[in-house]
Amino acid sequence: MSVFQEFPSKGDWKRISETSLFEELYPLLDELDKKIRPTDDRGDIFEYIELQGWLYHLRQRLNDAKYSYVLMMFYYEQGIPDEQWIAESNDGWRYFPNFDDIHFIIKEWFDFYSDTTYYKIFTTWDTFGHFLNIKHRLGIKQNDVHFTRVIKRLSKTGNNLYIKMQSILNSPEFKKANSIRNNITHNYLPHKPGLVGNRITDDKNVPGIVVSLEINKYIISTDIVKNIDETLKLLKQSVEYLLV
Repeated sequence: MSVFQEFPSKGDWKRISETSLFEELYPLLDELDKKIRPTDDRGDIFEYIELQGWLYHLRQRLNDAKYSYVLMMFYYEQGIPDEQWIAESNDGWRYFPNFDDIHFIIKEWFDFYSDTTYYKIFTTWDTFGHFLNIKHRLGIKQNDVHFTRVIKRLSKTGNNLYIKMQSILNSPEFKKANSIRNNITHNYLPHKPGLVGNRITDDKNVPGIVVSLEINKYIISTDIVKNIDETLKLLKQSVEYLLV
């Protein structure tokens, strides 16, 4: 039987899913649902209905993030020997010197699902931002809501929750995850090695076009997995702060 499988078995899916932080997040959302339920002397039923709607979407996006995570981990477990991702050769530089043909296939799938996992984690955070916007009546228009903007507006309410949430935004793990996600979307892919160029065209003192070349700052697969796991801990912490 080949070491490489195209899709995880039921056993793989169950094992990876049950050992992930996602299984700790779902009960927290259930607790959050109970906490916001109106009683005879507290709460607004219409606000509760709106909050429940965002909790529903939060669960759906968390599901999407989990599916991507399980698939990412499945391909990661097949083995990606990219700790040494560049080596000198007779022709100059050689990327992934320890790869066999199968490793390139595995890594393509790993990259695809790690990209998706980052996207889904941050959309989960933005959905959480909608919840905070309604819960704390911040008044941000729905189309303008994203997690960082909500936390910034929260600072004007005098709520101690702002300090806790801001500590998440300031954490090295969040900043790294946000940088990776931003580069995946807008810049050179952090999981693809190769030469990158910086083009200078607006310097009047330099005739013509100047291009500086350098090797892309590659992030090995193990570091991607480590950062995603750390980011999930921060996502869990975000929900825990609301339950205090």
